[in-house]
Amino acid sequence: MSTASESSPAVPSMKLQRWAQAEVSREGFKPQPLASHEVLDSERSHSSGKEPSGMRYEAYISLVDRQIRHTWLYFLYLEPSNFAAVAYPSYIAPCSSNGLVRTVLAYSLRAAAKSELLKHSAVIDVESLYTECERAFGALSDLLGDDRYFFAMEGPGLFDASLFAYTNVLLDGRLAFKEWRMVQILRKHVNLVQHRRRIHERYFPGC
Repeated sequence: MSTASESSPAVPSMKLQRWAQAEVSREGFKPQPLASHEVLDSERSHSSGKEPSGMRYEAYISLVDRQIRHTWLYFLYLEPSNFAAVAYPSYIAPCSSNGLVRTVLAYSLRAAAKSELLKHSAVIDVESLYTECERAFGALSDLLGDDRYFFAMEGPGLFDASLFAYTNVLLDGRLAFKEWRMVQILRKHVNLVQHRRRIHERYFPGC
C-alpha cells in the first residue's frame, strides 16, 4: 500500500466504512504474510525436475494453506500485541494519517481475519491452532529431511515458495513481534530454518 499524502482526496464520513472495507478487500480478502513468493516464480523454470501432484502433494500443501495459514491469521491479526507492533504499522498506518480512518481499517482487517477463521470452526480455539501448527511444521520438517528443497528438487518450486512466504516473515528479526509462540515452534525445526535462509540468500541477498 502506498503512503497516503495530505493531497489525497478526503473520504466523506458517510462513505468511510465502505471505503475502509474496499481498501482491505479490493483484491478479495486473503490476509497475507508481509512477503510473498512471487519473486520466486520467475525462477521456477530453472529448477530441475517437476513437483509432484496428486493426493500426497495436496495433503502437504494443505498443511501450509490451512494449518499454518490459520495460525498465522491469529498470530498476526488477532493477537493484540502482534497486531499493534507489526500489522498496524505495516498495513494500517501507511494508508492514512487520519486517526478515524486508521481505526476503521484496523477494525475491518481484524474482523475479516476472525471471519476467515470462523469459516472453519465454530469458535477460535487458540491452543488448537498452535497445536495444529506444531504438527504441520513437524510434518513438513520430516518431508524435507536432509534435502535442500522439497521433493528433492534442485531448485525451489511453488511448494518451497508457499512455505517461505510464512517462514521468511516469522524469522525476520527486524519485525518486532511481541508474542513469539509461532516463531518458537518454527525454530524447533532446524532444517526449515535453513530452508528459509537458503532461499532468502539466493533471492534476497543483502536484504
